[in-house]
Amino acid sequence: MNRRIGEQRKTGERKGDRRLDEERRKHQDLKVVAEKGERRTEERRQKKRRVNFVPSYMNSWYQVLWSEELKVGQVKRMFYFGKELVAFRAENGQVSVLDAYCPHLGAHLGHGGFVKGDALVCPFHQWAFNNQGECVDVPYAKNPVSKKAKIHCWPVCEKNGMVFVYHGDGEPKREIPDLPEYHDPMWTKYAKSTYVVRSQTQEMGENIVDRAHFKYVHGTHTVPETSMEITDEGVLHVFQVSQKKALGKIHKAEVEIWCYSPGYSVVRFDFVTDLVLSASTIPIDENFIEQRMSFMASKKVNWLSRTIISKAVIAEINRQFREDLPIWENKIFLPNPVLCDGDGPLIPFRKWYRNFYPSWVLEKGVNTPEEADSKQA
Repeated sequence: MNRRIGEQRKTGERKGDRRLDEERRKHQDLKVVAEKGERRTEERRQKKRRVNFVPSYMNSWYQVLWSEELKVGQVKRMFYFGKELVAFRAENGQVSVLDAYCPHLGAHLGHGGFVKGDALVCPFHQWAFNNQGECVDVPYAKNPVSKKAKIHCWPVCEKNGMVFVYHGDGEPKREIPDLPEYHDPMWTKYAKSTYVVRSQTQEMGENIVDRAHFKYVHGTHTVPETSMEITDEGVLHVFQVSQKKALGKIHKAEVEIWCYSPGYSVVRFDFVTDLVLSASTIPIDENFIEQRMSFMASKKVNWLSRTIISKAVIAEINRQFREDLPIWENKIFLPNPVLCDGDGPLIPFRKWYRNFYPSWVLEKGVNTPEEADSKQA
């Protein structure tokens, strides 16, 4: 009897120890979860500080489509600037971009909406809207519909095989320029790349003048010689010369960059072959941007050489872009960085970029992330 009682006591003690161990593990797991939660909260806080200080939506033209993505009579749903949008190409060929929701009862025009003549028709009650977002027909109404039945219409520009919309307060500072190579039969059609990046247009754009990173991130043989000027029309012009290894040899690489606005740049490469890049950056929301790259190669050399060389150079440019991704997606914006004499013209670049800041930023005089948080609240 005494032995049985002693064994029961030992068994109970072991069960108690196991329960205690389980409670300790649960406590440790909860502690880990809490620490992860604190880290996520701090990451969100830091992200909010960065977003509030660096404007996510600059005053600029932004590419939303390649022209060939939208056929006559086609309707396309899009999401940019944190908004649901809808694009349609009327039967006359004109492209329009509207906010996505019908002012009648809120149907999404990108889900079942269709083109009729030059208007976009709602799938719910077939209210029709023209390219200005105005309601031009309600098939069952006996009286004219209210003027409030209007959808916000975005300024649209279709050029160089691309569709752009303007986001900003006031009128655009300049129009999208014609791209001579696009209309020249001696240049190839676009070779395209698209990326989604957790960053903002300005932070990515600063790479243009960050001359040292080309050597230490991308492996150029030398730090590029970089010059920058702003034309009388307000276009940022950057010229770079570096040494780069390709096809087993060291080659001189010349790059000429024309930044027309935060959303659109044209880059011309003289590196083994002549190449033109039309680079478009558009905010998806406050934290993510979409980067579209459209490459064209000169047809001056024979088809085989052009195909091999241009594909190799385009692959190299895409490789360099991918190398920047982990830096862009994990860095913070420093309004007052510590610079040295070899860093390149970052401060003049930022001064030029402020020309595209929305008016609320300039009016509130934001100078620090903390100030941005308090003034935007």
